[in-house]
Amino acid sequence: MSEKGDVNQRINGDKNTQINSGRDVIAAIGEGAIAAKGDITINHGVDSLEHAKALVEINKLRSEMNELKNMHHTNDIQKSDSVNEYDFNSEEFQKELAFEANKRAEAMVRSGNYDFSGWTFKELGDVSFDIAEYDVARGHYRSAYKKFTAQGDTEGQGRALNDLGNVARHTGNHDEAKRKFLEALNIGERCNHNATVAASLGNLAIASEGEDAVAYYEQAESTFKKDGDWVGYARQLANRIIDADDISVSKNEEFQKKVKKTIELFDDLGERKAKALLLSALARLERKMDGPLEEEYLWASHAIYKDLGEPIEVARCLSSLGNIFHRKGKPDAEKEICLQVGEIYKEIGHQRFEAQNLNRLGFLAEKAGEWKQAENFRNQSLAIWREIGNRRSEALVLGVLGNYAWKQKEFERAKKLFLDVLSILKSIDDVRFEAYTYRNLGKNALSISDYATAKDYYLQSLTIIQTLDVKDIEAYNLSCLSNIEMKMQSFEQAEIYESQSLELFREIGDRKNEAYSLVNMAVLMVEKQNHHKGIEYSQEAIEIGLLAKPYLAQALFNIGMCYGNMDDWGLEMDYYQQAVEIFSEHDGFENEWARCLNGLGYSLLLQNKQDKAEEYVREGLVIAQRAENRSLEALLFWTLGEILDAKELNEDARESYTKSANIKREIGEELDQFFIDNDY
Repeated sequence: MSEKGDVNQRINGDKNTQINSGRDVIAAIGEGAIAAKGDITINHGVDSLEHAKALVEINKLRSEMNELKNMHHTNDIQKSDSVNEYDFNSEEFQKELAFEANKRAEAMVRSGNYDFSGWTFKELGDVSFDIAEYDVARGHYRSAYKKFTAQGDTEGQGRALNDLGNVARHTGNHDEAKRKFLEALNIGERCNHNATVAASLGNLAIASEGEDAVAYYEQAESTFKKDGDWVGYARQLANRIIDADDISVSKNEEFQKKVKKTIELFDDLGERKAKALLLSALARLERKMDGPLEEEYLWASHAIYKDLGEPIEVARCLSSLGNIFHRKGKPDAEKEICLQVGEIYKEIGHQRFEAQNLNRLGFLAEKAGEWKQAENFRNQSLAIWREIGNRRSEALVLGVLGNYAWKQKEFERAKKLFLDVLSILKSIDDVRFEAYTYRNLGKNALSISDYATAKDYYLQSLTIIQTLDVKDIEAYNLSCLSNIEMKMQSFEQAEIYESQSLELFREIGDRKNEAYSLVNMAVLMVEKQNHHKGIEYSQEAIEIGLLAKPYLAQALFNIGMCYGNMDDWGLEMDYYQQAVEIFSEHDGFENEWARCLNGLGYSLLLQNKQDKAEEYVREGLVIAQRAENRSLEALLFWTLGEILDAKELNEDARESYTKSANIKREIGEELDQFFIDNDY
């Protein structure tokens, strides 16, 4: 039985337990230590049961952070296309979870009435390091080093020096990094700590270049080999594969032979865990090189870990396989993988990652249009976040559920969910996410034509975003405010907001959104009857060349409207037809498509081509009705009335005008003077 197994057995079984070092606690103590009924004596830096509890809690958090880190390494799922949604697999989300864990750990440890051990400080440093809070991490590691020095714990000293070296390396101070690694190496060699020696050599390899790096790698591998630490040896070789800045080292024929021989060696020695670790590293290399063997290596690693009974590693391999299926566009296979991962986390009681996996399943169901299933997965996740008391994650899920309700036009339910999110965020002082939620509330109000309320929410969001200096989001909010002002017929204010948005996109070099903002400016110019400027903005947007096709169609439509208002019907028709062709090929742009057909119809009417005009307008009516856009439906009925009037079909025309007027009354739109004058 391994030393770790021995310690765990003692902790969970024996009434009176002695743990010889802080490292033993870090490596082996579990919930059983806290639950043990006997007296626990902890020597060498861990002086109380209370301190042991602290280390258990911090180590648990540390484990969660490592898992998040590993998930990030293999997860290349892109963020949702919508800025209003939140991706639970994003680096930002993982970093925020880690930040939360750091705060929890700090608060817990500092509330204790005991002397901190070096290992406690080290663990706190590790949590901070994982979220790139390097100054905080450096402070913890220095405190750890001082404690280890005072206690005469040379192994701890070596660990802390290596940690300080890694902080220096990640902050660009490579000379300082090498000095710390060499200090750690000297301590390890002086005290015969082979693990410290090997770790220091490995760090020196990563911090060095060329032949020096190769020499350090080989010395580290030799040390692990001499010590019989085959898992350490495999990990060192894996680092050489994964962390090399130049992947050509892994293309080297001699190196490839070495890796192959190492796998054969592990087979001969029966070192299956070491083999599995190395196979996982090779899978990551294949991914980096776009090689064909990534999936094969992962399945092989997965099989070993499954046979060894290591569920976390099994789940990690499966998550990587799920990402492969995602890249290959195989959602059913990805879903099956996620279901397996979820069962593992549920079985071992890893609630945080069970919840995260449920969110992933919700995302997949959403993409498949399976809204009920998506909501079911999200609600399961919500229940877990509430159970473990993670209020921010609770808010995140509620926000996604709010977006689900909004997409399904359940605007009252969406509003309630967004307000619930806002309440939580105010209680935990998360102003950034608060700004996003105000924007969601604005979007929801805009959907029911409550423009005043929408404007108020977007302004609250903008105020927060401006304090955070997030220029891309600020620009987006300004553009939304411009849209609201335009709907309220406040064209001057709309132009001010959109001009500010355009300026910000240009400032940050966001050419794609610059093009979109130019399209919006063109729409404004059309409304202001500044047709030459409208054409200029639209053509500038098209020339950037980054517009998605539906927005390209919008730009073409704008140009068409401008030429129509200048009585150039030939160019008007040409641009309208180009726009219609694009809109007809894309889902989600039914409103624009119908509006464009209305424009075609009206242009043909002005050219006395009533039959063709009627054909286009009736097609637009069907599309508007399908999209449930009542305002657009009223417009098309009015145009149809005009066409029928020109064809001297007076009764049919009157019926069409009446339908237009009734719809306007129904949705609360003001009747045009035409309807009033003709008693509709």
